[in-house]
Amino acid sequence: MSYSDLTTLPKVALIVAILGFVFGVQTLTTSTVNGVTQCSFIDYGALLFGAAGAFLGSLGEVKALSLTEGKLVNLMVSGAAVMIGIFNVLRGLGVIWGPC
Repeated sequence: MSYSDLTTLPKVALIVAILGFVFGVQTLTTSTVNGVTQCSFIDYGALLFGAAGAFLGSLGEVKALSLTEGKLVNLMVSGAAVMIGIFNVLRGLGVIWGPC
């Protein structure tokens, strides 16, 4: 189980998923009507890179199932990319770590 056992797809998936933490284009809208404050937040960078990382990670999972050598490390890295991607999608929608 080493870095050389990794195929290209899990590496790319993990990098794309992590880019969701680096690049961000955010919109924040607040309004107050009759004392009730409403807030809307979206981070398009986290949403885009998170969805792409989760998708590529899921493709990496499927591809890793057909490998005979290095299957476990490919499954682990692809799974990590999927989890980071889902986290970034939720963060991009403002569900977690949002200012609202």
